[in-house]
Amino acid sequence: MERDRRVQVSTFLGAGKTPTEMAKQLNVEISTIYCLKKKLDINQGVERKSGSAGKYKLEPQLICDVIQRAPTTSMRAHAKDLGVGESRVRRAVKECGGKSLVMFERPLLTPQIKVTHLQRCKGLINDLKSAPAGKIIISVMKRTGL
Repeated sequence: MERDRRVQVSTFLGAGKTPTEMAKQLNVEISTIYCLKKKLDINQGVERKSGSAGKYKLEPQLICDVIQRAPTTSMRAHAKDLGVGESRVRRAVKECGGKSLVMFERPLLTPQIKVTHLQRCKGLINDLKSAPAGKIIISVMKRTGL
């Protein structure tokens, strides 16, 4: 609950309003009002203790900027460098609309491999054409494990 709401609750308590009236008027849980009343009764005030706020989280956009600077680095390495969990980095990439590097489409055959395959296939066809009849034996051996 924000500080001004807590101050409002304390002023209403000073005015003598009931917790149910305050809960309806301020749109606050009644248990919160009772907790604040208990704090005020022992003179602690309405301020929160230091360190009671939530943990600091890196913003998803900041994580995405770091990843865009070095896209080839793994998400685990980024998480280690940033000091956050791996799942936080993955979630941030997903929120920013990015994809894991593994998911990018890549050609299975590079141009050099295509040329090599074409040369080998041409050689095999020439061997089949020039071989005398009955001399070609093509077999596929399969191993079966027990």
